[in-house]
Amino acid sequence: MTESAPVVSIILPVYNAAPYLGEAIDSIRVQSFDDWELIAIDDASADNSAAILDGYATADSRIRVFRNETNLGVGGTLDRAILRSRGQFIARMDADDVCTTDRLAVQLTYLRQNPDVIAVGGQIREMQENGETIRIKSFPTDPDEVYAMMFLCVPIQHPALMVNRAALPDGFNWYEGWSVGEDTNLFFKLTQFGELSNVPELILSYRVCDNGNFLRNIRATFRNTYRARCRALREYGYRASVKARLINHVQYLLIHLVPERLAWRLYSFARKFMWRARRADP
Repeated sequence: MTESAPVVSIILPVYNAAPYLGEAIDSIRVQSFDDWELIAIDDASADNSAAILDGYATADSRIRVFRNETNLGVGGTLDRAILRSRGQFIARMDADDVCTTDRLAVQLTYLRQNPDVIAVGGQIREMQENGETIRIKSFPTDPDEVYAMMFLCVPIQHPALMVNRAALPDGFNWYEGWSVGEDTNLFFKLTQFGELSNVPELILSYRVCDNGNFLRNIRATFRNTYRARCRALREYGYRASVKARLINHVQYLLIHLVPERLAWRLYSFARKFMWRARRADP
């Protein structure tokens, strides 16, 4: 008898995440909705992440572990995970984050009740490396707000994303191997097939680490983000106001003109301005 496919496939890229990996996987194993599989791919880690994954796979048959012989980065690893997944719904997760126990249930219910929405995120607790709370990070729940926000800043925390794969065409090219800016590129592509939104519930604790992918690749991330936004206008029929387009160009130029060590502070300051500008658009 052929084993039936799980409803949700959780895709987990892992790279040198040993200090936090167990907590991340434990938060998946205690989900109130339990018809899931975890596709974890070790991206050629130099620590004992692979051994930790093997231990969990032995203990729980829903966990499937793979390894990259060489480091492919986030996008390439996620693409490999999706190829191995079987669920109708694809949920993202990072190896140093923690899900609330009802995350899958809340997002799955939302997508089933809102067939026009192809992908959904949620509200986030940002935490320090030691787990202490930094702040609650709020995201818009109105799909129109999410759509408008995409051209100025990220409207969904990528590790909190769940996508209804049934609404996508066969052969959909998810991440195209992008190692930075892969989330923005994906969000724009998804707008061709449905709306994007966020549930109002807190669903994930997001760990802010000094060696995070964004902080290590600030200029590359903005370069790919700019590339994705221009591509959205050109190829995906995305509609952005003149003001939003101008802010996008100015943002890109400033990030590349200032010293890289100041880029993060500039970005943090600019986000507040961009949010006010978005809300002022007619």
